[in-house]
Amino acid sequence: MFGGDTAVTQSFSLLKDEGVDVAIMPIGAYQGYESLHCTPEQALQMATAMHAKYIVPMHCLTFPQSNEPASEPILRLVRAVSQYSSQLSMLTIGETFSMVDELVLTQHRTLTKH
Repeated sequence: MFGGDTAVTQSFSLLKDEGVDVAIMPIGAYQGYESLHCTPEQALQMATAMHAKYIVPMHCLTFPQSNEPASEPILRLVRAVSQYSSQLSMLTIGETFSMVDELVLTQHRTLTKH
């Protein structure tokens, strides 16, 4: 699920039964733009509301987009994640993420049930 530019909303909770594996959520550019962009904590709340297994942060660590320091969104995200069910992934630019092992295991379980 790609969150795009979003402020905090309950709309993502409508996806909770869809099996969201990865939520790409904006976590930066909030200071002074609270009506347009969510905070890191709000991104975690929305990812948890949709039962996303992983959250991949965006709108951070590239260039100044608002008044918060460049490293603040990631630091806030890392500090808050233990309170939520979604796991963090891809916290640095250039990092890769793969769910292949998890998908193979899930497919194996499905095939062996029949």
